[in-house]
Amino acid sequence: METLRALKDESFYDSAVFETKGEGGGARILLRLGNRFYPHMKLAIEKRPDRQGCLFRADTHDAHCCPGPTSREYQAFRQLMELNQTVAQAIEAKWEKEGLPTFKTYLKEDLARRTAVK
Repeated sequence: METLRALKDESFYDSAVFETKGEGGGARILLRLGNRFYPHMKLAIEKRPDRQGCLFRADTHDAHCCPGPTSREYQAFRQLMELNQTVAQAIEAKWEKEGLPTFKTYLKEDLARRTAVK
């Protein structure tokens, strides 16, 4: 966080602390922040599905590595995934309350647009 605080606005997103996944209009910007249960949770900034702006997402970054159901680590990892999901939902609810765009707010707006058209 100190690195980011020290940056000038024009060079903020060029910082090495950010990861970029994808290319062009589909690129996502990721910042690993972790949480008290899991050090790999990330802030993700990604394009809206309609490409009309960006969305913020709390990326739990845990679904890609879950052990199989027969593994002895499976239950503990599933519990960790549930904790991560609870944290992510709380973060995104706070963002929504503060007016930051999330995927959930996008879906609500999209549904309202579609309903108004009918």
